[in-house]
Amino acid sequence: MKVSHEAPVPYMKQVRGLIDYDYCLPHMLDENKDYKDYFQESKEMGRYIIMDNSLHELGHPYDSERLAHWLYYFKPDEFIVPDYWQDKTATLVSAKEWISKDYPEGTTPMAVVQGKNKNESRECYNILKHQGYQKIAFSYGADWYYENGKS
Repeated sequence: MKVSHEAPVPYMKQVRGLIDYDYCLPHMLDENKDYKDYFQESKEMGRYIIMDNSLHELGHPYDSERLAHWLYYFKPDEFIVPDYWQDKTATLVSAKEWISKDYPEGTTPMAVVQGKNKNESRECYNILKHQGYQKIAFSYGADWYYENGKS
């Protein structure tokens, strides 16, 4: 099992020794020099980096041009392509666009399953797989998870 934990910026270096990989939020790279410097140092150290698209933090994926900029700047080990909270259609449209992009060598694109219910999520997963994604994640906290968990 691998462990990662997002810490407040002033404590990131202290936490680095306790975690297996770094989880990067690209909007923070533009907002905080210390955050950017931390990831620059992690990259130079050869640490495993997963770069997200900041959906959870912003309520929408970060700007595509800035995502592409940071993707090519840091060349993370994994990059979570833009997805849309519980929106299967928008997520699949985005995933189709991003799977066709050229990625830096060593970067694996990862898609996230989204949907309003179990059936939409299952369909989203199957289409992402068909689109060619080798890594597919499942979003946490979707409303239908909680509804299904009660029964």
